Amino acid sequence: MGGGNFDQFQREFWQVVSGKQGVVIDVRNNGGGNISDRLIDIIERKPHSYYVPRDEDPLLSPGQTWAKPTVVMHAETSFSNAEMFPYAMRQRGLATLVGMPTPGYVIWTGGFRLVDGTSARMPGSGVYRIDGSPLENMGQQPDLKVDITPEEFFAGKDPQLDRAIETLLRQVGR
Repeated sequence: MGGGNFDQFQREFWQVVSGKQGVVIDVRNNGGGNISDRLIDIIERKPHSYYVPRDEDPLLSPGQTWAKPTVVMHAETSFSNAEMFPYAMRQRGLATLVGMPTPGYVIWTGGFRLVDGTSARMPGSGVYRIDGSPLENMGQQPDLKVDITPEEFFAGKDPQLDRAIETLLRQVGR
């Protein structure tokens, strides 16, 4: 969820969801970054008007909006901004969360190099939910808790993805 990923998400999201009834967004195995607010701005965007070019179909403004069912997958391997994203999606009523609780590694840090050539990071800001509870050390809980056993993992099965798809299909009426 680093800065360069935002442009990639914006490009690929609209290509993938075009004509679809819903979407599953997977932030498992994600070290975090700083783009969750920008992603939510895209997903939460609503049309405010439309244009009717001469002899053409109406065009919404903004042109790309999303107001369809969304499932976000997260797990113990979703860190920092990849924990903030599912929290914010649920808090705004934009998604159902599927997976396992995140570890609660949510804090803004800054890094610096030490004189011996090593580096260190230092906490700079805490991150809190609207109700005042910290995201740090209090991981995001899923709406639907689904674990992956070692046997399933090594067999190439993904019950979290299966449940996310089942949930989305139910939400779109299929």
